[in-house]
Amino acid sequence: MVRQEIRHAHFLSFILDPNRPHPFQDHLLKGFIQEVIAQAQDGQVNIQPLTIHCSDFSSALIYRERSNIDFMIEIPPKTFPGEAKGLVVTVELKVDAPESKHQLGKYYDHITADYPADDWERAFVFLTLDATAPTEANSKSWIPVSIVDVINRLDLEVQAHNLSGEAVNLFKNYSAMVRRHLVDDENMAQIAKSIWAKHREALEALYEYWPDLQAEVIDWIKDNPDELAKVVKEATGFTLVPDTSSTRLLRFGVSDWSALHGFQDGDTNWVKSGSLMVLELADWGNGRLRFSFVLGPGDADVREDIYQSVLKKVDAGEIKIGRRTRVLKDWKHFSAADVQTEKEYAKAEESEITAEELGRKVMKKMAAFLKVHLPTYDNVLKETLKE
Repeated sequence: MVRQEIRHAHFLSFILDPNRPHPFQDHLLKGFIQEVIAQAQDGQVNIQPLTIHCSDFSSALIYRERSNIDFMIEIPPKTFPGEAKGLVVTVELKVDAPESKHQLGKYYDHITADYPADDWERAFVFLTLDATAPTEANSKSWIPVSIVDVINRLDLEVQAHNLSGEAVNLFKNYSAMVRRHLVDDENMAQIAKSIWAKHREALEALYEYWPDLQAEVIDWIKDNPDELAKVVKEATGFTLVPDTSSTRLLRFGVSDWSALHGFQDGDTNWVKSGSLMVLELADWGNGRLRFSFVLGPGDADVREDIYQSVLKKVDAGEIKIGRRTRVLKDWKHFSAADVQTEKEYAKAEESEITAEELGRKVMKKMAAFLKVHLPTYDNVLKETLKE
């Protein structure tokens, strides 16, 4: 577990949540926030430690992977004595991996938009082995905090409240594991920080192509289009063909649609085929693969007609899509499904399954999804693009 960020995030979000089945109540949550405040610079957190101590956090909510954020702590408004504002704490956790390019900035923009300053205090935590500082662009908003310092603080909370039970024993084992496996690496972490400071641009480029299992799965699917086409053909009767893709995003067209009037009059800067609609297999991080129908850029009137036809199918209960929009942007995702979950990916890593085996499982799920949804979208396009 020690090197897998997703499991640290799962465990920490569990023990910090006052509404989960453990005896910690809100003690560890308060300890965590106190540690964040202790590490913050002026203006990064506008709540006093005493206010945290005197508050009741039983109504706090903790979210995992909301908007791809490792975990978030939401303490509703009017929780703090004499304060109307709530508090939202955004936590991005890294053990071995470096800060991803633009990731922290994207999360900051998302949270500040969803939690306006008039109603919320906001804290952004960059949780790493040794309190690694974020890049200069994010240094004013993100607070570097050490995992080890957090564990030390939580240990003190457990001791101070004389807590006991199975969950407490589990936490103590976790605490011991962190110290045993992570603290010994502090010297190596300092060396790594120095290397990153000198060679960040080159290392970021290398990290983008890190040869992890997920990348191997995506590459295997990309390199075996005939096998995917065969699986989908057997399940649906339609033929899939590769279209413009990237490292972590594969796109496929439906060859049966190429003859439809105006279907390939879309933007060739998006996909070379110019198709108005494609299928996307996207890496959403932490092992999650999302498969969806996507309407791309093209003639505004045609796109609107397609969208309205899709909405009729939604209203008839034939398909489901995400949020409806009044104005169509350049890309609109329709029906979608996870063809690989975080849990499935973690299990695959533990069992040392090969990329080929995992890729075949993903293909079968893609075909099963298309068997249900592809006929409906075929009807939509044929009805909309009649000459």
